[in-house]
Amino acid sequence: MRTNRKFVGVWCVIAVLSMCCSAASAGPKAYLKKPDAWFAGDEAKHIAANILSWQSELGGWPKNVETADQPYTGKREDLKPTYDNSATTDEIRFLARVFAATSDRKYAEAVERGFDYVLKGQYLTGGWPQFYPPDKQYHRYITFNDDAMVRLMGFLRETYTSKYFAFLGDAKHEAAKKAFDRGIDCILKCQIKVDGKLTAWCAQHDEKDYSPPPHRTPQLPRRTG
Repeated sequence: MRTNRKFVGVWCVIAVLSMCCSAASAGPKAYLKKPDAWFAGDEAKHIAANILSWQSELGGWPKNVETADQPYTGKREDLKPTYDNSATTDEIRFLARVFAATSDRKYAEAVERGFDYVLKGQYLTGGWPQFYPPDKQYHRYITFNDDAMVRLMGFLRETYTSKYFAFLGDAKHEAAKKAFDRGIDCILKCQIKVDGKLTAWCAQHDEKDYSPPPHRTPQLPRRTG
């Protein structure tokens, strides 16, 4: 039955990727368990200002930097946003919490730009590259490793189920639902068959035909489970 296959297939890959993904800096995530009232205070606003300074012109955030701890002092056009290494999603979550607590539209606008950046990066086949717009190297492949794709899908599901994203409105909620469903279909189509039997997934898959490509020269395709 297709429903059962979806459930088993998706949660198997989520479990495997959760075990395989590399550890990353806590960043904004460290504050997301704070109570709602905290996000209206000066400390939260200070952190939000830091996070806003790191938002790129495309709407996403760079990886491997402490976006919550200090402001960005360079040129905004030099920022390289990505979905890799836990970038972008927690920054959006934090700003959504601050907007919910303060009603300051600058936070809502930043969330909307970040949300749009996530949606724009999804291929018609349902997966995401490591960043948008993708290059012609291995970064363009549908990326499961480092929890990239599953994390984006979890974030999108939040945008139409969490009260903190209610302000996005019906049109964006519907777009997020459709993107999530395309992601589910992509995961199922990426699952490798061996002798007609469904087996595992690779760290990356081709963005057009779902096949496992070479990961990085001279590496061969790698499985995640």
